[in-house]
Amino acid sequence: MKLFSAILLSVICISTASAVTVKMYRFNKSSINEPIYIQSLRKSISNKQLYINAIAESDNFPYSSEKQGSVFYKIFEDVAENTGVNIILEYNADNYEEIIYNFEHDKKADYNARFGAYYKEYPYSSKQYIYPAYMINEIYIITSQQQKLNISNRKDLKNYKGIHPVTDKVSDVIEKSFKDLDIENVENFAVAFEQLLTGKADYIVASYYPSVIEAYKLGVKKYVAYSKEAVWKMPMFLRVEPSLLNHPRMENFVKYLKSSQYKKMRDDALEELIEIYKENSLGIISPTYIKTEQENDEDNSTEDNEQLSEN
Repeated sequence: MKLFSAILLSVICISTASAVTVKMYRFNKSSINEPIYIQSLRKSISNKQLYINAIAESDNFPYSSEKQGSVFYKIFEDVAENTGVNIILEYNADNYEEIIYNFEHDKKADYNARFGAYYKEYPYSSKQYIYPAYMINEIYIITSQQQKLNISNRKDLKNYKGIHPVTDKVSDVIEKSFKDLDIENVENFAVAFEQLLTGKADYIVASYYPSVIEAYKLGVKKYVAYSKEAVWKMPMFLRVEPSLLNHPRMENFVKYLKSSQYKKMRDDALEELIEIYKENSLGIISPTYIKTEQENDEDNSTEDNEQLSEN
């Protein structure tokens, strides 16, 4: 039944994704089907088209991923149709940091833009941020369902043990805030959720969409709770060569980023992705470190009996 649902879901996604397909593929180590986005190679039919070849992180799904693609493949198809601006994301995991350094410091580069730039990482670069930000990456406080933290402002977080998975990409400014609050880095989301749900940490700080996806994949989503509002917000920009700003298509592009149509397309695509992971999580066995309510009741009962025996 689950396989049938996955196949049906993939068909629905393909039929509604225009030129970009979202399809289900193979089982990974967690035995969960993951969606993959296929970026279409659009061919320019007019010299008035603007092509932006942007270097992107190879492992920052759902925003960018050499393995799974980017949810923005689908979103940028809509951008191209409405503005004539074609954004192609390029990946190079082997020397990504070197490529970024060369790009930001005006050295020879094969790319004319950077995708996913956070503000002022390279304040003296000639590269320009395209306003408005195409996405606001929001960071939430994640606790166990049972955990109740007495927090009224960020400073209160220092009264508890917080952790952050280093695979969750954040800006330099946010990273400094984490250090000021004594929030410790851990290896990845799997380690972070285990520490949280076994009481070794009081909370996790992490970006919303990457953390929700990992929670579903790990089978722990129903055991965790998110703060009502984001505690930090990180605008994500497209950073480009100054010459691109003068292209006649750029004005339409900037205008479209401000439109309600773009925002709806973007948000709907991200929510659709979350629904895919939610659907695929059905039937996943929770990690062995999570105790059920029945097991907790049995443990409490055993402790009570031991105390009675001592008395």
